[in-house]
Amino acid sequence: MQFIEKPELCIRCEEISTKGKSLISEICPHWINSMNSISESIDFIQFTEGLTNHLFGFFKANSFTNKYLPEDTILLKIFGKNTDKLIDRDFELETMQRLHSNKLGPKVYCKFQNGIAYQFTQGESLSPEMIANLSIIQLIAEHMAKWHATIKPIFVNEDCCANLFTKVIKWIDLCKDLPPLMINKLEINHDLIQKEFKWLEGMFYKHSTNADLVLCHNDLALSNILYDEVKHEIHFIDIEYCEINYNSYDIGNFLKEMSASLRNNSSESDIEHLENMFLKNYLKSYNNYVSKNVLYEEDYDEIKRSIIYMKMYACFVEGVWGYIHCTISSVSNITQDYCKEWIISYFNMKKVNYNI
Repeated sequence: MQFIEKPELCIRCEEISTKGKSLISEICPHWINSMNSISESIDFIQFTEGLTNHLFGFFKANSFTNKYLPEDTILLKIFGKNTDKLIDRDFELETMQRLHSNKLGPKVYCKFQNGIAYQFTQGESLSPEMIANLSIIQLIAEHMAKWHATIKPIFVNEDCCANLFTKVIKWIDLCKDLPPLMINKLEINHDLIQKEFKWLEGMFYKHSTNADLVLCHNDLALSNILYDEVKHEIHFIDIEYCEINYNSYDIGNFLKEMSASLRNNSSESDIEHLENMFLKNYLKSYNNYVSKNVLYEEDYDEIKRSIIYMKMYACFVEGVWGYIHCTISSVSNITQDYCKEWIISYFNMKKVNYNI
């Protein structure tokens, strides 16, 4: 299947059964039965886990016979309203194509005005039960290390710098005109966010031990990590926030998501044990992939302190993201609760770890 560009094509959600099916018929003409129309030859389902985009899975009619979608399913993503203010869609496409060429991501079939169509990846989004499983934790650590090490030579050169703060500075600028949000008697507004960001920026240079510059996923929520039970494999999906960044950010971001999902059913000591197992497996795998000790295991305690900072910073980033989307998003399940959850987590971590 050749890559198709359709800059003139705009597909609204209510047109998915017409324009969506028509586009898929161009990508997969062999799905069309000569006895049936395009509409009768192609079926689709809508995924509901996403927070900002609209995602649909298309497949040949009558081929979805069990809980697993057909291997040749094609995903069609319609970009959420105003997400272009936060996401570089051209870099997203370039990254997806490079990841696919290195067998670390799906093939992209088409780019249209307000979305993309690409290959389906088999697997189930991580659940709290899955990440409490040590063998799955090890798989995630190994896959993250492979992702960081394999793509690093393609994207990272001596002129590159981390986008740890660059993107968030742009997001904070978007907060200037947003209405304030009250969280536990604390008013969240542009001035407060700017103040906290300056503090975080200053603290970073005390906690950047041995961080390596790589292509980071930057959004490793559990819903963006798939576990293929049949092949016992891990896949990262939804790479729209990918950028050059410190690998410690991906580690910290994933561990903050893991901790949040396990908090209600696991003890602090159990969560800490899982975090330690993850980090040790990552360090071992990453050093094996790059064939040298970039992240020294003898510096483990210092590296852990760096990860604690990144967990806290990731909470702040999620809070800012949620604050912006409370106003600009058209997707109904973006709520103030998302912003509140991560802002509260950020201030709690700041108090526990820095007594502030």
